[in-house]
Amino acid sequence: MLDTHVVLTRTLAAFTSGQTRFTVPSGTLHEVISEIHCRCPGLVGRLVTESFSLLPFVSVYVDGDMVPITTPITSVEAAPGSEILIVQAVAGG
Repeated sequence: MLDTHVVLTRTLAAFTSGQTRFTVPSGTLHEVISEIHCRCPGLVGRLVTESFSLLPFVSVYVDGDMVPITTPITSVEAAPGSEILIVQAVAGG
């Protein structure tokens, strides 16, 4: 199986010891996030609920296309060579 590339924003890097890029096996978005969880357990709670639904303040893009928050992440495929960008909203004024 070929790999998928995952890019995190710097705000999320606080939970990955500063790492903002990962290469993981391709699969569903659920499988990709599960793999990242194995490497950085503190991150997953910032991305998904206990039932693995995306949190409302997290945006995920697969090859530039935004994954709607209502879409089950088990149905989103990350093909080999795909890039996944994970962005956490920043609040403030």
